Amino acid sequence: TNVEIGWKPFDNCSLPVIDGVIYADTYLTEFVGNMSSYNVKDGTQVIGMYAFGEEGNTSVVTVNLPNTIVRIEQGAFYDCSALTSVNIPNGVKVIESVAFYNTAIKNVVLPESLIDLDNAFASSAIESIVFPNSLTQIPGQVCYFCKNLTSVTLGDKVTHIYGGAFSGCSKLTTITLPKTITHIYISALDASNLNMIYCKATVPPAVYYFKNNYGTVFECFNVNSNLKIYVPRSAYGEYTKYTASTNGQTPIIENWYHY
Repeated sequence: TNVEIGWKPFDNCSLPVIDGVIYADTYLTEFVGNMSSYNVKDGTQVIGMYAFGEEGNTSVVTVNLPNTIVRIEQGAFYDCSALTSVNIPNGVKVIESVAFYNTAIKNVVLPESLIDLDNAFASSAIESIVFPNSLTQIPGQVCYFCKNLTSVTLGDKVTHIYGGAFSGCSKLTTITLPKTITHIYISALDASNLNMIYCKATVPPAVYYFKNNYGTVFECFNVNSNLKIYVPRSAYGEYTKYTASTNGQTPIIENWYHY
């Protein structure tokens, strides 16, 4: 059983510093070295809160994680602005908030073992991200303000995309929503250059835009005039019949297509 034990739980303990790193058994508590590449020791299960990122490390470029890692805690690599490469091995179950905030990682493939993800990649340099089929919910602000993000692959069991998930991703032009999608929350797809949405759901997902209010898919987004929305032929009528919402916006009916 893995227990979350909080930020810097071993600060008052006399733990040895080995090659610039402090371990407490299977818990990597702090990286205090200045090396550009580091291999986390085999048997480590947890990368602790702000272990690499408390001071905004600018030296570490590559970190290799062993297959024993199950949890990457809050801010583990926070503001490690030179970090371009971290493998996330199959076996990782939890990645907490801002774990990779403002890192230089470009391509992320999340493992099928992952069951709990927070807004881990906000303001990072990622260009592509692949979500596993093990996740049914895409967390709010998971890729918030990732200005280089061009490719998003959602798992085929996703039901919810929460607020701001891809907000501010100005290079994101296309996204495909799986058949299972049922709810999209405020600003989840607020990417200014998004011009193509493929939605495979035969039942239009609800879109939440104000507290305690919800509409039907895409009607409440401030979408650009080039946006084209492709939906299943059998559901085309359901998607296009909604013409107004309580906030006074209407969908761009002429830009709906079916396949």
